[in-house]
Amino acid sequence: MSIFTPAAWDGIGIVSFLIIAFIALAWAFLTGKLVLGVHHREIVAEKDRALEAADKRATEDAVSIGKFADAAAKSTAAAEVQQAMVTAIRQLAEERT
Repeated sequence: MSIFTPAAWDGIGIVSFLIIAFIALAWAFLTGKLVLGVHHREIVAEKDRALEAADKRATEDAVSIGKFADAAAKSTAAAEVQQAMVTAIRQLAEERT
């Protein structure tokens, strides 16, 4: 007997159908397959807030990286000058001895 014949559906009434539909709906809500609009809007809003915060942090990080790069360039230049001075002092010390 096929499930597509009317005889197969004779034993299932409206109450049985509603119980099966309620169980399916409850399962969908509990497993997260079905989400209410209010909860969906809150999830999307939270995602948008997180993305905005990430963009703000990225901008602040870019500014900080720029400052650190400038400081590193200046300290590298100062280190080169100091190295040249130390080398010159060593050469003078070697020439005198």
